[in-house]
Amino acid sequence: MLLGLLGFSLAQAAPWSYFGGDSGAQRYAPHTQITAENAKHLEPAWIARTGEQEEFGKLYNLSSFQNTPALIGDSLIACSSFSRVIAYDPASGEEKWRYDPWESIEFFDHFTYRCRGLAYWQGEKDKHEIEGEAQETADLKDRCNERIFLATASNHVIALDPGNGQTCPDFGDNGIVFIDRTGEQAFPGEVYLNNPGTVVGDVVVFGSPILDSYRAGAPTGKIMAFDVYTGELRWEFDPIPRDDSAYARENWLDDSARSSGGANVWSTMTADEERDLLFVPTGSPSPDFYGALRPGDNRDANSLVALKGQTGEKVWSFQFVHHDLWDYDVASPPVLVDLQRSGSTVPAVVQNTKQGLIFVFNRETGEPLFDIEERPVPQSDVPGEWTSPTQPFPVKPEPLVEFSLGPGDAWGFTFWDEGKCREKISARGNSGIYTPPSLNGTVQRPAWMGGTNWGGPAINPRTGVMVVNFSNVITEVLLERRTGDLKPLPVITVDDTAAWRRHVGGEMLGTPYRLKLDFLRSPFGAPCNAPPWGELAAVDLNSGDILWKRTLGNLEELAPVPLPLELGTPNIGGPLVTESGVVFIAATMDNRIRAFHLETGEEVWSAKLPAGGQAGVMSYAWKGKQYVVIGAGGHAWMDTPRGDYYVAYALPEK
Repeated sequence: MLLGLLGFSLAQAAPWSYFGGDSGAQRYAPHTQITAENAKHLEPAWIARTGEQEEFGKLYNLSSFQNTPALIGDSLIACSSFSRVIAYDPASGEEKWRYDPWESIEFFDHFTYRCRGLAYWQGEKDKHEIEGEAQETADLKDRCNERIFLATASNHVIALDPGNGQTCPDFGDNGIVFIDRTGEQAFPGEVYLNNPGTVVGDVVVFGSPILDSYRAGAPTGKIMAFDVYTGELRWEFDPIPRDDSAYARENWLDDSARSSGGANVWSTMTADEERDLLFVPTGSPSPDFYGALRPGDNRDANSLVALKGQTGEKVWSFQFVHHDLWDYDVASPPVLVDLQRSGSTVPAVVQNTKQGLIFVFNRETGEPLFDIEERPVPQSDVPGEWTSPTQPFPVKPEPLVEFSLGPGDAWGFTFWDEGKCREKISARGNSGIYTPPSLNGTVQRPAWMGGTNWGGPAINPRTGVMVVNFSNVITEVLLERRTGDLKPLPVITVDDTAAWRRHVGGEMLGTPYRLKLDFLRSPFGAPCNAPPWGELAAVDLNSGDILWKRTLGNLEELAPVPLPLELGTPNIGGPLVTESGVVFIAATMDNRIRAFHLETGEEVWSAKLPAGGQAGVMSYAWKGKQYVVIGAGGHAWMDTPRGDYYVAYALPEK
């Protein structure tokens, strides 16, 4: 925040050394060279490729290129879909070094490949006890006083020297720590790593994705903190309370906490290192859409949990969904920013949710900065299911997305496909947000993808204005009784990877039902609800007011006949805000990167990407020049064009 108040210039600019820009995930660049007025002149400054698309062939179809690079020292350092770490020259994109984890550990044949980012740590000098200056000089040659941490799908954490890409020998086994989850998994890959870790002091903390809706007793959703020097496990935190405390008995009825799994942290955690606070966004308990075996609110699943970074001790928590039946994980990173209240500065944490809701808290105490109401919600008719009678809603800011849906809300390009959508909506139930799944099928709005997702928002810390992208599509949800004659659920293959275009679901083993999901679409493939299907919004976090909302994305890549209709598209990836008032974002299914005026929402520039841009945009300054960088490689689930590109944009030389 101080940087913005001081009018931080290009020459002084701090590097973007975290997945979210800084440890609080503000996705903010304090640069002013590129403005809303001159952004129209942006052009590619360099393009680099990882080479993996050609190397892996059809297997590359299972990848999602979601990485946000980081500027560390004199290198732009990125991780590829297959967990290679590559250092590029910031000015030219020329490759400086490359680390391949599969040279040291066994290649892991996982169902989808991605690496969203790396964690970075810089020591004051060296923590190890060293006698004598000569010995110190000798030992430091073999130690990494700066470290980047890579998490792989095979559950390995690797510490690398950012200067040369070599492993740090004093971390684990010659730079590698294996997180052994084999005893918990039904099969290899049920629980894995892909997100950047979070550094707090001298620990680095990792959560893990867990395969959704596969079985009731999924692996635990524990997060694990490791010593940045040695790789030793320092502490663990399981969001599900396994003890016999009153808290566990009140929130996990029938002793269900002892047998439940999930509630894992698959998104990005953030840290307030000055206060030794780690902010943990947790997911839903298993399985996502059926909860009869886990009655009760199920806290601290679907929650924001504040922990002490050095010990893992819980400080406070808030649950956004009681007894989740909708896969409404807390997917967006908690963002740290200082806000104004009654003339005073308050340290805040902002949490966007898949439901399109925005919650703002005092990050020290967990006290809401805008009132939160518990409101009645629809109840389940599934035999034996437990439903929370209410759910929390912030009074401000207002929801980003619509909640209600009826037959009259059906939409189509023609009367014919609109009528088909009306029939589909009429055949399924929807009583507003939190309509529970049923045996007859229901319409879920917002869809399980959100609303907002893992890309998170961007915030100007000087003004408290937040920009966030979100989707607005609907999903049909069906619980099927498990019988011997059910057809197998479809699986993702290297030849057909587009979940957007077909049914998905989960076996939910250990329950009487299995799950079927599908996006509710017209015969032409368009969503059955009215556009826009993707939007971008600016929110004043001091007042709670929405400043503007606008459509994000067009149909030029989605319609049977290319039409640049500005109807919005589902989107995944994060925005960037600069001090000069420019918002950059890709994320959409039309394979474009765009720039918008922060004050008005007006689009001021766009460019076609060589592949899908489902990643976060970042910016850095190097030798007097500002660059904007996006990873363009497509997304397995969204079926955007695959590639392995990093594209850097800059203003032309005068």
